[in-house]
Amino acid sequence: MIREIGVNELDKVHNIALDVWEKTYSSIISKEQIEFMFDKMYTLESLAEQMKSGHIFLIHETDEGINGFCSYCIEQNGVKIPKLYVSLTKQKKAIKTAKQLVASWSRTALAAAIAYYLATGDVTLKAYLARH
Repeated sequence: MIREIGVNELDKVHNIALDVWEKTYSSIISKEQIEFMFDKMYTLESLAEQMKSGHIFLIHETDEGINGFCSYCIEQNGVKIPKLYVSLTKQKKAIKTAKQLVASWSRTALAAAIAYYLATGDVTLKAYLARH
């Protein structure tokens, strides 16, 4: 199930991001840079501030736990998706999670945002979709 979360559940986003960031980015950027960026964007305080400023967080959840999350916000030129992560511990189900997230977005204005990111060369999203 995909659902919007409130500030009281931001720890779920924080925990997935912590797992993903360390394992994904450690081979390409320094531990210090990872910590700096993570502290800037994924502390509970930072996530709450993002939510306060209009970011909406969605999680994909099953009986087995949280599989992934995304955030989006409405901007003057459309919808922006600054965060899209799938838990690395659920790799075998990652494609299903991603497809469900995309299917959910396709029923909303977020489908346009995904098309925009793909068209403008969002490397992270393209690389993820190409692998799955």
